[in-house]
Amino acid sequence: MKRYNTLWLLLSLTLLRTAAPAQRVFSLEEAAAEVCQFEGIPDLRLRYIGLDWEKRTEGWGDHHDVWVWPTYVLGSDDSRPEIGRRYGYNVDPYAGQVLKRVDYQIKWWTKERNPESTDRMLPPPTVVEKAVAFLKRYNPVFLSDEFEMEVDFDGGLRSYSPAITYKKYFPLLSVYFRKYVMIRERYRVYVPGQVCRLGLDSETGEVAEYWGVNYPLRAPLAPKISEEDAKRIAVGYFNRPGVLYAFAAELWPRLERNASFPDCLVLLWRVNVRHLDRDMCLGDWQPGESTRNLREDGVLLNAQTGEILQGDNPVFWIPPPVTPSLQEVEEFRRTPRVIGGIRISVNGHSVIFSPPPLQRQGRWYVKSTFAWLLGVRGEEEAEGYRLEGVKMMRVPSEDLHHQEGSLWIPLDQVVAAAEGKFEWHPAERWLEVQGTYPPLSWPKQ
Repeated sequence: MKRYNTLWLLLSLTLLRTAAPAQRVFSLEEAAAEVCQFEGIPDLRLRYIGLDWEKRTEGWGDHHDVWVWPTYVLGSDDSRPEIGRRYGYNVDPYAGQVLKRVDYQIKWWTKERNPESTDRMLPPPTVVEKAVAFLKRYNPVFLSDEFEMEVDFDGGLRSYSPAITYKKYFPLLSVYFRKYVMIRERYRVYVPGQVCRLGLDSETGEVAEYWGVNYPLRAPLAPKISEEDAKRIAVGYFNRPGVLYAFAAELWPRLERNASFPDCLVLLWRVNVRHLDRDMCLGDWQPGESTRNLREDGVLLNAQTGEILQGDNPVFWIPPPVTPSLQEVEEFRRTPRVIGGIRISVNGHSVIFSPPPLQRQGRWYVKSTFAWLLGVRGEEEAEGYRLEGVKMMRVPSEDLHHQEGSLWIPLDQVVAAAEGKFEWHPAERWLEVQGTYPPLSWPKQ
């Protein structure tokens, strides 16, 4: 792997920019070239800071979001007068997009301000004009009619209107461009993989933070699992020892980010289930008696397959009391019991990864894109598959598995390349994966 001896690396955009096929991970040099193109400065001086998930693990702070997979974090401390600012960037390793750009100078100085009056704040229409002007220069795709403008000028997100007024002083104002789709002609669903947010200085209109993702929407938007079946599956998940009664209280569809490119969005049903557990009963509860000792959990299940991706997501409120009849309790007990899907964590991050890992002849396999969750790059070779992480591994062809047009590789080989380990917890149906992120090719500062 090539090493660089100097702190600063001058990058030529015309030499480095190349087209990337789907699922190929961009190199660090290519990611840096995307930043140069984004800024329109071919020789912008950049330094590599680390992978986002790695820096989050080290307590890097709230100025880096937790993305659906690790992203490159780059910084520019370019002291040339024509640049004169210190910026931080997150770059997507698959699509090559600049996902985030932070102007540290603006972001930190605005934290020092807290006046009582809103007189120093720019009028809302001026703030919006500044946001639109920024996107015209840097990423005009978010200004298309497919995106709706929303603002957070007072601590709550709402549709923009020129008549909006400020209720109190805020140093930073947020302008969003969000996309929605209709499901079953009655559910309006937000698309989390196609959204932009700008954080602007409320007094100058300068953009302190740009945050934008525009991943392909490949998920089928017509659920194969009906609403009633989704409720039955979710209630069946709670038909287990220790649960006396459960019922579906609410249901709605949602798109969730999936940690596998290019299928990086998946359509789910979210079902909130209220359940009465034996350990919550005060005394010997009987059907027909009123009880308020309920818990409520959100169940996320794949809207196409019915597989439960996440089953125990507590809703922190006290549900109203219910009086289940004997008939309702017996109907609950007749509901077919459903076993939850595989819960996955990578270095402490809970991830949704669909399709999930599978077992073949006692060995765990994962879709090839799973490797990048540990910072491991992969490439097919004539006689197998090469994995490059902390160390290089070669997987022979006979150990590879092809299914539904995707390449699957042994999980033990992936974690070996990351000098990590994995453990299957059968009682919780939890696959715990750990590994070390590679240094890649630039020295960290």
